[in-house]
Amino acid sequence: SNWGGGEIVQVLLSHSKNIDIQSRNGNSPLIRATIEENTEIIEALLAAGADVTIENKNRKTALILAVEEGNQEIVKTLIEAGAPVNLKDKVGDTPLVKAVKASKPEIVKTLINGDANVDIQDKYGQTAMMIAAEQGNLDIVQILIANSADVDIQDEYGQTAMMIAAEQGNLDI
Repeated sequence: SNWGGGEIVQVLLSHSKNIDIQSRNGNSPLIRATIEENTEIIEALLAAGADVTIENKNRKTALILAVEEGNQEIVKTLIEAGAPVNLKDKVGDTPLVKAVKASKPEIVKTLINGDANVDIQDKYGQTAMMIAAEQGNLDIVQILIANSADVDIQDEYGQTAMMIAAEQGNLDI
C-alpha cells in the first residue's frame, strides 16, 4: 500500500517526548494501533518502549483489546513485550476470560503459555472453566484442565463448573 502511516509513525516517534500520551477516552497510540490491528505500528511502538500496561477508560489494556479482536499474532507480540496477562477490565474480565467467552482456544493457549492464571475469579466468583462449561466448549475445558485449572472452585452461588455444565445439559463436560 502507498499509505505512509508506518513511516509517519516512525518520524513522529523520533520526535515524541511521550509516546504513551492518552486521548480523552484513555487510548494510547499502542491501544489505537491494537484496535486497528496494525502489527507494523505496534512493533514500532514497542521497539520505542511503549507502555504495555496502560489502560483506557474501560480499564482495557492493549492485550485485552487484542484478545477481543481475536488477533493471535498481536496477543503473542504483546505478551512477549511484557503485557500484564491477569489484569481485569472494568467488567472484571481478564484476557483469558475474554478469550474463553469469544471461544478462541488458540488464544487461550497463548495466554496460558504467557502465565495467565487459569483460576482467577470474576466479580461473580466465576472462573474461565465455569464460563467454558456454561458455553459447552469442550476444547477449552480440556485446555484448562490440561493446565491444572481447579474444577472445584465455587462461584458466589456455590456452583462449580460441573454443576453449571449439568444445568446446561453439557454432559460431555
